[in-house]
Amino acid sequence: MTRIIPAATLRTRRTIRSGIAGVLATTALLATIACSGSGDSSTGPRNNENPVGTFALFQVNQKNIPKVIFRGPYTFPGGGSYKEFVFTITGGEMILEENGDLHVAIDYNAVADGDEATGSRKADGTYEIDGDQIHISAGDGGVDGTYRNGVITLQLDLVGDGELQTYTFRYVP
Repeated sequence: MTRIIPAATLRTRRTIRSGIAGVLATTALLATIACSGSGDSSTGPRNNENPVGTFALFQVNQKNIPKVIFRGPYTFPGGGSYKEFVFTITGGEMILEENGDLHVAIDYNAVADGDEATGSRKADGTYEIDGDQIHISAGDGGVDGTYRNGVITLQLDLVGDGELQTYTFRYVP
């Protein structure tokens, strides 16, 4: 039987969380900025005229969440290297406010060589809607997506491996 040393396990979890935080920081900000809209209806979007409200993340790459978005060896920038890294998106939401502000949170579960960490990356930004297009800005970056019939779709690289994946948020009445 293998004995697990709690201090080592805690240190490994911190390393995983630090690495994940670094990889996700920029992407989460872009994801946070990926909503749009303004309007004056209090009932929420039924069309593209009023996107204000809460949107729940429900799909990644047209598959329901939870969804594994990365599995394989991974080296974090400036640090840890893992033979088996699994990153799963478990939930999330985007909130669009009437004043053009945006708040987003994407929940994840990461397992690196058997050690597990869960968390949520949060970001704030602004959004603009032009027809069925949405532009989100946060920090020094931005992302464009689509907004149609209460659904926001964005192409994001949350792992930082260069592969864009489609994240779909649906309005929650």
